[in-house]
Amino acid sequence: MKVYKKIKLLVFLGSVLFLFQVPKLNAQPVTGLSGWDIYVDPGHSQFENMGIYGYSEAEKNVRVALNLRQMLLDWTDIDTVYLSREDDIEYVSLTQRSTEANSLGAKWFHSLHSDASSMGSSANSTLLLWGQYLDWTEKIPNGGKAMSDIMIGLLTSGMRTYTVRGSIGDCTFYQYANPTSCPYLSVNRNTLMPSELSEAGFHTNPIQNVLNMNAEQKKLQAYTFYWSILKHHSISRPYVGIVTGIISDLDSGVKLNGATAEIEGKSYTTDTYESLFYKYTTDPELLRNGFYFIENVSAGTHQLIAYAPGYDTLTVDVTPKDTFFTFVDLKLISKTPPKVLSTVPAEGDSLYPGYDNLVINFSRPMDKALVESNISYNPPATATYTWSNS
Repeated sequence: MKVYKKIKLLVFLGSVLFLFQVPKLNAQPVTGLSGWDIYVDPGHSQFENMGIYGYSEAEKNVRVALNLRQMLLDWTDIDTVYLSREDDIEYVSLTQRSTEANSLGAKWFHSLHSDASSMGSSANSTLLLWGQYLDWTEKIPNGGKAMSDIMIGLLTSGMRTYTVRGSIGDCTFYQYANPTSCPYLSVNRNTLMPSELSEAGFHTNPIQNVLNMNAEQKKLQAYTFYWSILKHHSISRPYVGIVTGIISDLDSGVKLNGATAEIEGKSYTTDTYESLFYKYTTDPELLRNGFYFIENVSAGTHQLIAYAPGYDTLTVDVTPKDTFFTFVDLKLISKTPPKVLSTVPAEGDSLYPGYDNLVINFSRPMDKALVESNISYNPPATATYTWSNS
């Protein structure tokens, strides 16, 4: 059993006593959760449900849970946060999870998951499943549906995915399996408190699972659950001030490893092969997410600066949202000069009809006026220009 409350740490060094308190990022704790607790269940154990490129659902789930626990304990007056597990070593069965939550008398149960698909790697959506009986009514005690209805919107917007499933009763969702007992999911059926299960994207989706590898992406997911809990309790969300997004190459769209974003003296460098991806591949060019995440940006407009080796520096003005993530995707221009990829007619063709269009395809978007002013004709001729994607 993992029971966590706010504590002070006493550390003895020689004969000197040092008193430390876990620092809180919020100067004023959020109030309104006193008398309430939650059992957070990171779905699966150890390295179960291996995702693409060798990063498992179980690994991701437990780190999202650890972030959520820290947010609730550090920033609110919640009584207790229980975790079914907190590492990649312990194995916890489904029965153990619900039995422990019931024995503790937890007031709420939430199970964290991500999804998988055998229909291809493009699937990537979110889903909330609340306990439901065979007659389609909500499990008693009620509450899981209301929480799920809040979570689905925040989780989907935070992960920037699409939702084709939504917040659904588990008996309805699994009716194709002809359930004989409902709630269908063990964690909903066997728990004695309001409960729900979340599916945060697909670990079989290569783009999503490379994002899942990032430590702050898991913190981002935890934020959406934290805010959902506040909203369910009608507690105003504190000022957010988080600027996040993807840094990529303007021409190719390839996400950039080792790119840096800076704002208000804070910086974040995107994952690299050396810092993270070497754990999952021997190919230094295979894995990329371009993800950056900067917290505690103050209100007002600031310059967001992005740069990477071999790229021009980009500066944009950003005004952080006070209630949600501020997503700013940054596209950097390579210092490598553009080049002509192809022409019609091909170079050296002397038999091309003079009345057909001439076409020049460049390697990146160009300065239209500059290009047109530098084209010459021999013998002299006039022309009109039409551009596609600059």
